[in-house]
Amino acid sequence: MRKKVITLSSLFALLICCFIGVNAYADEPFDISAAEVKTTYASYDYRFKEIKPIVTVTVVKEGESVKLDSKTDYTVEYSDNINAGTATVTVTGTGGYTGCATGNFTIRPLKITEKGFSYTNTVKAYPGSAPQYSVQYKKTELALDTDYTVTSTGYDKCGYKVAEVKIKGIGNFRGTKTIKASVYPDRVTGIKYKKTGASEIKFKWKSLENEGIKNYRIYLVDKKGKVIKTFKDVKTNSAVLSDLERGKVYNFKIRAYVTKNGKTLYSDFSKKVSCFTRPEKVTLNYACRGAKYKINAGWDEISCSGYQIKYSTDKKFKKNVKYAYAGSLKTSKKIKVKKAGKPYYVKIRAYTKFNGEKKFGKWSRKFTTEFGKLYEYYSTYYVNNPNRTTNLKLACKAIDGTIIYPGETFSFNEVVGIRTASKGYKPAPIFTGTTGHEDGVGGGVCQVASTMFNAALYCNFAIVERHQHSQRVVYCPLGRDAAIFWGSEDFKFRNTSDFPIRINMICEGGKLTCKIYTNGYKKPPKVKLEVDRSGNHFTLHRYVNGKSNYTTRSTY
Repeated sequence: MRKKVITLSSLFALLICCFIGVNAYADEPFDISAAEVKTTYASYDYRFKEIKPIVTVTVVKEGESVKLDSKTDYTVEYSDNINAGTATVTVTGTGGYTGCATGNFTIRPLKITEKGFSYTNTVKAYPGSAPQYSVQYKKTELALDTDYTVTSTGYDKCGYKVAEVKIKGIGNFRGTKTIKASVYPDRVTGIKYKKTGASEIKFKWKSLENEGIKNYRIYLVDKKGKVIKTFKDVKTNSAVLSDLERGKVYNFKIRAYVTKNGKTLYSDFSKKVSCFTRPEKVTLNYACRGAKYKINAGWDEISCSGYQIKYSTDKKFKKNVKYAYAGSLKTSKKIKVKKAGKPYYVKIRAYTKFNGEKKFGKWSRKFTTEFGKLYEYYSTYYVNNPNRTTNLKLACKAIDGTIIYPGETFSFNEVVGIRTASKGYKPAPIFTGTTGHEDGVGGGVCQVASTMFNAALYCNFAIVERHQHSQRVVYCPLGRDAAIFWGSEDFKFRNTSDFPIRINMICEGGKLTCKIYTNGYKKPPKVKLEVDRSGNHFTLHRYVNGKSNYTTRSTY
């Protein structure tokens, strides 16, 4: 009985040992070194970054293929998986698996001629200077000499698409892109200029004939270099710019150009070149003495930056010389002087301001501030009636020396004033209606107005106000009289010239004369006066250079 129990116990122990032995074999990790490692695709295009494809790992266990679980059975590492070439995938067993296995996939270079690539000309080609290009794939910039090379030929002469550019992919890129590039003229340099005339400038610059260039275009630009207009085309490396406006600063730029195969290629603009023309000679119209010790000068406007006025009490300008200045838009200037009694001598010239300096034109003709030039005059005659003659002389004295500046209007009543006994005026005959006469204070002064009227007509001044007498007068032609009466009738004329005048009224020896003086060198226009009569109607016409510019009518 004892022997049987021992036998059963031994058998039980043996079974336990067998069970333990089986479990120990089942827990031993499986070596995957011989596993098959594959990626989704065997090759991929270069992507500018790491490529990490999905990996499949398969092992053979007890004669059967088993696909491992990527979450529990192994981990994955990639190497050489950015640039073109062979990339490696390494899987390492985890959990119930051990060991490592590897697989490979290929990264293909991108072909630069395929869709998505763009080519930008970053540096234009010039004779002897190759063009430069940048390459992009979608929005990614490629690196020169790392991703591609550029080789150019045929850029020794200018022309439209005459150079050949080959862009060859290297490293992660392959293939060759061929581009036809244009070769542009070089920028114009070495520009020099000189004045060859008053309104003419000659330009010369470095020739580009060795590049096959014969054509140049000159542009007028503003002071900031912005093109205003095309000024001139020439077929040589020089140009004469004529008919320029006097007294101006000009700015120019030049471009070379070539036309081939129906296409025109321009060089870059040259640097801005500034030059100037001297102003023309100024016409000084007057220089006279004004009130409060002033010189009043006037001139014709010209194109310039401004004016310089020289004045002195020495007619040869050897001593006591002073200067005054006026802006380019001014045509007159009032200059304060100290010496009231002496005449001054005046000249004027214009200047162009260039690079901070004044470039002067020629001096004008010299003027004196004294009214020494008789411009025009007119005389009438009177009978020596003592009272009437007194009135004539008083009116003439009031007018004598009056200066009228350009644009100003002379008024007889304003200058002479009301004729009263307190001023010395005497009773003398005046018209009453169409037939009567009577004595009135200041009688006869109408003859002064009529004399001035005729002088103003011959000066071609504008007649602002004129009235006829109610009866015919004998001291001037019918239709050419001028009546005045305080408060209702005045005689007015406007100085329509461009220079001041001084009126000189002389009453002596039965002769009344109105003289118009200037201090300039102007001549009066050719004036013709004609009076047409129809019964008791008289029509006065003034003709200047054959054309009528004033008409007035009288009925006596």
